[in-house]
Amino acid sequence: MKKLLLISLLLSILCCKTVEPKTIQNKNNDMENCPDDGVCSIVLLQNKSLNVLSDDLGGLYITLTNNPNTHVFHYQYKRNVPDDVQDGHHVEEVYWEIDNKEKSLTLENESLQEVKMIFGRHCYCKGQAGFFKIKFGKLQLEKIVDDYAVKLHFETKEVPQLLNSVTVLVK
Repeated sequence: MKKLLLISLLLSILCCKTVEPKTIQNKNNDMENCPDDGVCSIVLLQNKSLNVLSDDLGGLYITLTNNPNTHVFHYQYKRNVPDDVQDGHHVEEVYWEIDNKEKSLTLENESLQEVKMIFGRHCYCKGQAGFFKIKFGKLQLEKIVDDYAVKLHFETKEVPQLLNSVTVLVK
């Protein structure tokens, strides 16, 4: 009887399915503008809001909260690192938030802050890592049925960047 109960419990755990945000993740050869030495991905976090906050030293950081009126896009480039290399990680990412009823959007330069666009650079590169508001570039976003066509070109003046362009269809 105990074995049957244990097997039943294990099967119920294995059969459970969690609901995750709408996501698309492609390798660099499937995603335009991804640097050749890594993998890029994009995630659409539905019903989330992006909060850009500042710490005591003036550094930026982000949090996500539930919001039924907005979606957050998260595009990430992650450099491939050999297993025997310490401190070789390098990640660059871009976040932005849209109203979930938005059908078409074009923003340039300072207007990119209307969607709270922020660039993150995370690496062992002293003084050249962290989050930075994006104030130079252009975002074009169009909703096509349930998909989003995204075209983004941007630059930061604060730190060097490998990632500066995103062209993707989020399905």
